[in-house]
Amino acid sequence: MSRYLATLTGALFAALFVLFIDAGWGLPIEMFRERAMVLSLCVIPVGWLSGLLAMRLSLPGLSASLLGFGVALLPTYLVVALLVIAVGFLLRNRLPASMAGVGKLCKALGVVVHILPLVVYFGVPHSLDSTPRVVEPELPAAAVEQKMGQGPDVVLVIIDTLRADAILEDAVPTPHIDALRNRGVWASYAVAPANQTLPSHLSILCGLDIEKIGMRGNPSPWPQGAQLREAWGMQTLAERFYDGGWRTAAVASNTLLSRVDESKGYQGYRDGFELWNGMERDDPWKGYLKWSQNCTWLGWFLPKTLGWHKYSAFVLSHIAGDKSVRGLRFHKNEGVFTTDASVRYIQQLTQGERPYFFLAQYLDPHTPYMPDDAVRGTLSKEELRPAGFDTSESSEMSMRLAFREGLHAMIDAGEVMMNGSTLSLATWLHHLYREEIMALDTQLGRLFGAIEKGGRPTIVLFTSDH
Repeated sequence: MSRYLATLTGALFAALFVLFIDAGWGLPIEMFRERAMVLSLCVIPVGWLSGLLAMRLSLPGLSASLLGFGVALLPTYLVVALLVIAVGFLLRNRLPASMAGVGKLCKALGVVVHILPLVVYFGVPHSLDSTPRVVEPELPAAAVEQKMGQGPDVVLVIIDTLRADAILEDAVPTPHIDALRNRGVWASYAVAPANQTLPSHLSILCGLDIEKIGMRGNPSPWPQGAQLREAWGMQTLAERFYDGGWRTAAVASNTLLSRVDESKGYQGYRDGFELWNGMERDDPWKGYLKWSQNCTWLGWFLPKTLGWHKYSAFVLSHIAGDKSVRGLRFHKNEGVFTTDASVRYIQQLTQGERPYFFLAQYLDPHTPYMPDDAVRGTLSKEELRPAGFDTSESSEMSMRLAFREGLHAMIDAGEVMMNGSTLSLATWLHHLYREEIMALDTQLGRLFGAIEKGGRPTIVLFTSDH
């Protein structure tokens, strides 16, 4: 009976441990969510299987150590635990009573096997941390052969999916955008090159009308760079600045701009930029997968042709949660990350003698709408929340999907006015969108402040892609 109680206690301990780690963390930025996720994957099946097998082999001490401290992180864990059990079983049947101490040593080894994952849990490489971002590229030194430009610094700020009416209405305070508009020249009316991100940005950065680029939307066939240059004499905006003696750098938080397959000759966005920081991100569990493939027994001894990592990736991605919800982590504090990188590069460029051309491309206030806590609730009052939806990330993702389905239903029914739940969803999402603009304005204040602090003559161009 004591063995069964030990098994139950170990399993409950493991379950509570995992629950304690996972509970209420939401969308962590600097926490060990992926490590906890791997624990969730390993601890229950490994603890139960190893513990039950140890009991079956009449090794109650090893069973207690396996289940009493059943914290598993390494893929190596199950292999090591089974080897310890096998060795204990063989020694129990073959060694005389005078060597019973070997059994105790085996039991101690079982405990060590379980302490080791704890050490790893707090000391593994930071590729397991849940910040979904790679190391940012460093600004290269200025080319000696580049001529010295004569003119002011130029900063182009492109805000993804920013509507003009949103920054002109009194309900949305945007003091930094307002100050920029009051100090400069602005147009009360403009037409975007296209209503989607990729063709519109390509038109802006290549200086060609959308008809010459030949793209109607993001899924359109991609234009060949050589064809654009030959047919229209295209030279990108960044190339013109670089040839004129300006340093060129860009931070683009919409990762679609960094995914053009230029190896096939497609015209991308990087041409002419000495530095392009595409804010590339990746799921941290992929770092764990790569690490386990290179540093554990599974990676050392299993033939790569078996493709075990593909199955592991499938399992890990699903245990990490719904794919659409996991994607939200990439957008948490996105404006802050974009501004941090932009300010750092501008400070470095300001230290040089040459003028610079800098592109700061913000994905906010594009969906998903995740306004900072400082402004959240300013417009999206809790009493306005649509019925049937709570404050969880998955619920707010479902809210957008429900709104889209409502619009499709309206179109199918030939209706022209929103009503009922569809109107309620639209109103709520519009509030979140405007709160994102408020948060964005704060980040733009930081960016403009860094430019002014440089003390150099600067032209700031502010626009949106659509």
